[in-house]
Amino acid sequence: MSGYLKNVDPKKRKKTAKIPWSAIALAFVFIFNPNISIIDPLPDVFGYIILSASLVKLSMICDGLTDARRAFERMILIDGAKILALLWVFGIEATSERNSSLLLWSFVFCVLEIAFLAPAFSKLFDGFSELGNFHVNTSVHASKRAGGHSYTDKLKRLSVFFVVLKAIMAMLPELMVLATSDYDEGSLFFGMYRYVGIARALCFIPVMIVGVIWLFKAVCYFNRIRADRVFCDSISAAYGEKVLPKEGVFAIRNVKIATWLFVVGVILTFDFNLDGVNIFPDILVLAFLIPSFLYLAKSTKLSWRAPAVIAVLYGAASLLSMSSYAYYHANYTYNAMEKSEKAFFAYLFYVGSVALQGIIFVCMLAIFIGAVRKVIGAHTGYVLGREIESEGEKLRILEVHNELSKNFVHVLDVAVLYVLSDILNSLYGAVYAFADKNMGWFGIVNALCAVFFVAVSVRAVSELREAVQTKYMLE
Repeated sequence: MSGYLKNVDPKKRKKTAKIPWSAIALAFVFIFNPNISIIDPLPDVFGYIILSASLVKLSMICDGLTDARRAFERMILIDGAKILALLWVFGIEATSERNSSLLLWSFVFCVLEIAFLAPAFSKLFDGFSELGNFHVNTSVHASKRAGGHSYTDKLKRLSVFFVVLKAIMAMLPELMVLATSDYDEGSLFFGMYRYVGIARALCFIPVMIVGVIWLFKAVCYFNRIRADRVFCDSISAAYGEKVLPKEGVFAIRNVKIATWLFVVGVILTFDFNLDGVNIFPDILVLAFLIPSFLYLAKSTKLSWRAPAVIAVLYGAASLLSMSSYAYYHANYTYNAMEKSEKAFFAYLFYVGSVALQGIIFVCMLAIFIGAVRKVIGAHTGYVLGREIESEGEKLRILEVHNELSKNFVHVLDVAVLYVLSDILNSLYGAVYAFADKNMGWFGIVNALCAVFFVAVSVRAVSELREAVQTKYMLE
């Protein structure tokens, strides 16, 4: 990659070094809105993803912003967990238990956001101040009045205040569940929770007002930085001189992002059923595996034709499987297979579609692993800058490559086992209909295979990341 950058057109190289200040400001748009308990109308997780991605270039030239980027990456996981909490809460049928669960999770995420998000914003603006210390500017350290606090310090304080206010106000109305009791005409106590809607509105309004003020000031702040051409050009020049010539920086970053996307895609293969509906359809796997392949291709020459074809086939197979399942359960019950030939063949078609999807998934995974092996050959094996002096060293490098490749072969082996468990689980209805047995352990076996598949995948990508970082550690 370094050779490519040396010969690239200067205008294109300058564009590559441009810092995405507008994207950083856009991230604030997703974060400013209030939450209603653990329900987020405009999910903050998108803001954390945009912010983490937008800080990549700045983090390469500023250690303070490296810490901030890592802090917001943690927030992606924390806020993403809200989705699972929502599924848990609204999967509870008893109203009283659901209300208590809302209080529990509201309190948990209130504590987590205050403990992790407030320091994340503090690190973010401390990082901007650090940049201002090393680059001439009229924006970062500027202030409205001479001798007063800088715009950066003011926005930092407002951000921390807003985060704490937003977290507390989302949790506060849920405390009303503690004052709820059965109605008794002779008692002074009554169900306070009936007024929770009013309480949520009263808490929503001040957070929205502060959020709008915070967003306005943040947009003004980043517009002020964008207008400071001396500062922006200085940072872009530093990035172009110190970072762009390095091959390892981009290889490590691309492999790290690609493997994270791969792991998320692997996790989404597991069926998260709610009232018989998989809330994360298998087709969503493509939304992570395709970008994962593209990130691998940034650092290694890879062919895109086979992955494109297999991705289309997998998407079609997953839609076929999902629609055949929905069709059968909309028209028949499991017992209908004994009485109706149409029901039997409809269920058989569903099982076949599950098997077809599984086979295509294994093929797609095999193609992806083939791409990973090319990355292993190009970016692992020995420390960059140290010459290979003997045949013994070449053999050791080959051994490292084989060991890393073997980890992903194990992933493929477990994927086959996982697909077989999926097919077995899809046969549950037929066994129930013809053998009159409730084989609930089919689902348990499938879940255990899914967990095993995720664990083996995480181990493989972790060792790959470590090997890539080891090669470029002296760059």
